[in-house]
Amino acid sequence: MSYSLEQKITNLKDWILKHKGLADVPFAVVDNEPISPNDALKMLTSNLNVDSVVIALETLNVDPEEQDWLLAEAYFKKMAAMEKGPRVYTLSSPSATSPLETLPPTMTFQEMLEHIRARDAIGVQLLETHNKLLELMRSGFT
Repeated sequence: MSYSLEQKITNLKDWILKHKGLADVPFAVVDNEPISPNDALKMLTSNLNVDSVVIALETLNVDPEEQDWLLAEAYFKKMAAMEKGPRVYTLSSPSATSPLETLPPTMTFQEMLEHIRARDAIGVQLLETHNKLLELMRSGFT
């Protein structure tokens, strides 16, 4: 299983801060024991049943943004590997998350991948666009 334990702990701490009222509510069973987010945090920081806890955390959607970045990076990496033609023309307008930054008029997929990896303002806009693609795919193109 591939993940950063430190990142999982950070994401879970952030989740607990945002959902204090739910921090002690059992949400999953690990080794036949119900665990709460606080229990999960204690287990992760103590390095106990880490793989089982990480799988259980997926039900809480603790790090959805991290998953979005991972999916976007995989997409742009694949597109950059296939790229053989001219630069891609972009259409952009300021977004809610980066109102002052707009995409350059043209970019290569390699440049897009670099912005995704940097997680800069342009990367955020590319992530938002990729998320719209995923929404379209999940909706069945209706």
